[in-house]
Amino acid sequence: FCGWIGDIGDVAASDDTAGGPVELAVLGYPFTRYEEDEHANIAEIAALMARAGARPASFACGGLPWASSVPKGQAVLAFPYGWPAAARLAECTGCCAVSVDYPIGTTGVARFLSAVEQASSRPARPHPGDERLVRETRRVRSLFPGFKAAIFADPALALALGSFVSDLGGQLVVASCTGDIPEHLAGRVPEAWLRSPSRLDVRDAVATGGVDLIVGSSVEYVDLRDLGIPFLELGFPSYYRHALVPAPYLGLAGSLRLVGEVYTLLARRWNIMEDPYRC
Repeated sequence: FCGWIGDIGDVAASDDTAGGPVELAVLGYPFTRYEEDEHANIAEIAALMARAGARPASFACGGLPWASSVPKGQAVLAFPYGWPAAARLAECTGCCAVSVDYPIGTTGVARFLSAVEQASSRPARPHPGDERLVRETRRVRSLFPGFKAAIFADPALALALGSFVSDLGGQLVVASCTGDIPEHLAGRVPEAWLRSPSRLDVRDAVATGGVDLIVGSSVEYVDLRDLGIPFLELGFPSYYRHALVPAPYLGLAGSLRLVGEVYTLLARRWNIMEDPYRC
């Protein structure tokens, strides 16, 4: 991860397009806590933007001083919860506003880069990490075909995680959106997904779903830990998992970290051992 962060400066220094990086206002990032997972996510987002010749001129909300959150730049890159504000800003100023999802997994990263390309009007450069992410994703698909997953998260994160599970070849047998679903996201949430279910409904859905992996917050962990199903704590709130060193879950490094987490949890669940020492 630390090595990849250096790529931000390398890409900017090697940018041979006129005028240097395109400055974009980033809106709607849900910075939830001052730990190194969130700070690393911000760095990963900037690294992906740099690959398409762009950089964040402002970042709301990125755990930065308020002055850094005031939108400024040549175009707007809006995460799901920032889209209403971005659309209004585009209407008032005539600037280009592009919506993006959280870059998780091969599909999520590719879509994010495509959105930045649209906002910056520049092609994204390849990165060695792209091939590794594809390779490790295929490894999980081959070792744990059709594993069954349950996801509990806010609507935007749930959609990104659902795509990630699909990348890994898993089946999403239980999915739940916690909290209200914004109007502009409502059409993307499948009808079969649970909407702000009770804690008893959550337990019943998981207990009867033959689930191999649960992804959710500390709330679901407390309610479901006695079931003995592998649990990946992600989202808000997160009281049991802490990040004292960079531990992103977005971008290339974050996606690889999550693939590794899923790999480890499922290997223990299915008792599959691979020799990590072979050449």
